[in-house]
Amino acid sequence: MRPSEGVAFWALALLHLVPVWAFPYLPTQDGPAHLNNAQILKEYGHSAAGYEAFFELRDEPLPNLTSHLLLAGLLYLFPPLVAEKVVVSLYVLGFAGSFRYFLGAFGPRCRPLSWGGLLLVYNRCFWMGFWNYCLSLILLWVILGYCLRRRGTLHLPHALALLPLFVAEYLTHLVGFLLAWAGAFAATLLVSPRRILPPILIVLVGLSPACLAMYYFARTGFFQSRSAMSIVRDPLARLSGGKTSSDLGQDLSAIDDELLAHHTGSAVPGGVALLAYLGMLTVLTVVDSLAAGRSSDWSGDEKDELDNRPTSLDPTPGPGRLFPAGFGLLLLGAYLLLPNHLGLEHGGFLKARLALLPPLLWLACLREPALPEARLLVRGLTALLIAGNLFLVTDTVRIGNREVEQYTAGVEAVGRGHRLFVIQSNPKATPLVNPLLHAADYYCLGTENVNLDNYEAGTPHFPVTYRRGVTRGRDHWAAYPQQDVVDVVLCWQPSPNAKPGGPAGWDEIVAEGPLRIYRRPPGRQ
Repeated sequence: MRPSEGVAFWALALLHLVPVWAFPYLPTQDGPAHLNNAQILKEYGHSAAGYEAFFELRDEPLPNLTSHLLLAGLLYLFPPLVAEKVVVSLYVLGFAGSFRYFLGAFGPRCRPLSWGGLLLVYNRCFWMGFWNYCLSLILLWVILGYCLRRRGTLHLPHALALLPLFVAEYLTHLVGFLLAWAGAFAATLLVSPRRILPPILIVLVGLSPACLAMYYFARTGFFQSRSAMSIVRDPLARLSGGKTSSDLGQDLSAIDDELLAHHTGSAVPGGVALLAYLGMLTVLTVVDSLAAGRSSDWSGDEKDELDNRPTSLDPTPGPGRLFPAGFGLLLLGAYLLLPNHLGLEHGGFLKARLALLPPLLWLACLREPALPEARLLVRGLTALLIAGNLFLVTDTVRIGNREVEQYTAGVEAVGRGHRLFVIQSNPKATPLVNPLLHAADYYCLGTENVNLDNYEAGTPHFPVTYRRGVTRGRDHWAAYPQQDVVDVVLCWQPSPNAKPGGPAGWDEIVAEGPLRIYRRPPGRQ
């Protein structure tokens, strides 16, 4: 493989950082909540904000720690918004490099298809601000690539090297760990030469983090919950033709929503374009393979690489197409059968996490054309698709920044050292991503303010939790039991017919568009 292809790939990967660094904010749904809780982790026990009165820290191995610890560490070096950009840059470049490493296991004519993987760097999970799951994808591709590159030769030392990767994967995201463990097992089971020892070793090295997962499930009451039953009930209902929350056609058409629709919109069918791109590569791969089998003009090395037979340069056969095709189909089946949500306590958006993987795995079944002219055509078309996708991503970040800036227009007026209650009605039509849902956390970054609307503190899978007796402060002010600790109420009411929602008798200090902010008058309790 010529070095110029690798240089071009990394140039394209670096271009994906432009939307991250060109604007003040990353307009994601959960991003500000992660950043605020990382700040609580960093300053807990010695905070001027008094976090200790409202929150506690969980000192246990949770499967959502990595991004919070990374952000907390980076906050010692950078301002909050910059620290978030550093973590996201790590994801973007880590995703690009690890996916290229994974495809490289399938040979030099598969590795350049990593260009196509860049089309899915900005997916719904990214826009939702699921930083832990995004980071878990890096480990997923590294683990799968590692197992594939040691096909037939994976012994105990190699398996032990996987142990810290599996533990890190669990601490990053539970779904990521389960996918990595299942994928590594499938890779050692389906890839030739098949031996009995590698799958056994994969199972054994995954047991330690699996025990952590079982402890987490037991502690959170997952096994006794209705969510656990839905994992069995929903697939059985779908397979038996029973009633489900959505039909098969709806789930298939929703794949575009889970991948590209937030930034491509309804006017640009991103999913259709991706399907057409994969279809083109499939046709070229089939035609190329047929032509290679008939033509005597092809070199022996090219023939050997095409059908994954051994060559003098690579004495072991390639991984073949069975694993990526089969594992991709398995994950597509999981996407169609499993419920999307397991409740606030046990997580959700399973379909968004699963929909991303089948098209990426299926790229490993394809090959770049061997003919130079066709190869350049494919790379040129891929570069054009990447450019168009990046344009739409950048425009989405620009629009999101305009919305967030409108929401945060009262940061200076609020000032420092306050406790915020949030009144914010959700839109009737729930968007794919709502970058304003947790935007009140921006009022707490570096300001010593406490946002009592901390959704992560009300769930069991994040490191920050509400102290006993503290209730989440959102929406229902009249019924809020801790009104006496609140001194600022932030109201976001985008509906023009919405009535003012602030407490009676409080001072209105900000009134800009949908934003109203009220402060408790001095001496009023």
